[in-house]
Amino acid sequence: MGPMVMPSADVIRNRLVALAAMGTHTRVGLRPSPSSLWWAYTPADLFNCVEIVAPTTLADLDEAMSRMAQNYRGEGIRVCIAGDFLLTAVSHGLCDARLLVLLQNVLLSSAAPTWAAEPPARAMLGTTIVRWFGEKPRRLADLIALPRATAVNPVSWHDPGELPPAQPTLRWTTIAPDTRAVLLARMTAAAPRATEATMWFSAIAQALRHSGIDFGERVIVLADARRYRPAARAYLANFAVGLEFDFPDPFDAELLSERVQTALRAGRPLAAMGLGAVKSLRPGPRRVAMPAKPVVSFSDIGRAVDERTLPWRSSERAYIATTEGVGFNGISFILVEVGKSVLVQCSFNAAAHEPDRIESMLALLRRRSDELIAGSAGE
Repeated sequence: MGPMVMPSADVIRNRLVALAAMGTHTRVGLRPSPSSLWWAYTPADLFNCVEIVAPTTLADLDEAMSRMAQNYRGEGIRVCIAGDFLLTAVSHGLCDARLLVLLQNVLLSSAAPTWAAEPPARAMLGTTIVRWFGEKPRRLADLIALPRATAVNPVSWHDPGELPPAQPTLRWTTIAPDTRAVLLARMTAAAPRATEATMWFSAIAQALRHSGIDFGERVIVLADARRYRPAARAYLANFAVGLEFDFPDPFDAELLSERVQTALRAGRPLAAMGLGAVKSLRPGPRRVAMPAKPVVSFSDIGRAVDERTLPWRSSERAYIATTEGVGFNGISFILVEVGKSVLVQCSFNAAAHEPDRIESMLALLRRRSDELIAGSAGE
């Protein structure tokens, strides 16, 4: 994120140490698997995770983040100061998007959050599930009644050495406020019950198709399960989970929006996290998935940062977030609001997809998203 008035590396290290000390009472990473970590570091661990790299600019930010992702070796946290930009890599087991935002705000503005005042919470997920479904047993019946994703996308499994080395890559674009306004007006008229996030996903899906990128019959929507915890608390824990849904064909924004909202109301994210925790207790050989068609995952962070409290250097600002795609050839999209603009970010494996084609798709989305929604954009 940036451009910012950047603290020194020593200041950032000291803030990381203070943050870790605040969070030693609670589990980071709800899934008890090898990828889940504890927010408990020695000072030496934290001092070694901050480095100064070559300065970058907004124009080169995607390349700088791609290099960082390709050099990332699975450390819990890696923080790079790149001139006026702060680049942060965090393992999925340790952190999700909401927690990453809190972390970066602490590093840049020293605005320490108020963590949940709870005793050591190794069973945080279990207590959340019991509390949510125990309060209203009808929720469990609603969950059982939810339709399951039925589309089939055959997957082959490979040893990591059987596939080309992964090349994590990022491309992003900015949707200007006027373009966003036109899109929202058109979508409100066509699908008044759809959410803005689903509207954007509709445009992304059409842009993929117009760019010749064939994707699978399912979509993964990242859901934040903090909605099932007491409000007004900051939890030092990973509460994000990916939910699978059938992809409406032809695309129906209202239908997908209703499917997502119904699943959220029924507590499906909690059930998915619980199932994932149980499965992770049975370790198996490390394998890499290669779906027949790329699986598209989608997440809307919304307004990720409080722009008033951060030391921005200019009115031209970027907050870029990425997550790994599903499988070797997965494609992941994240939306973030910055000011009145929307940043659309695409992370993918350059060993499976041509960066030029992804760039063309994002350019089409940036210029003609309203036409994509209307189905009138040409090839």
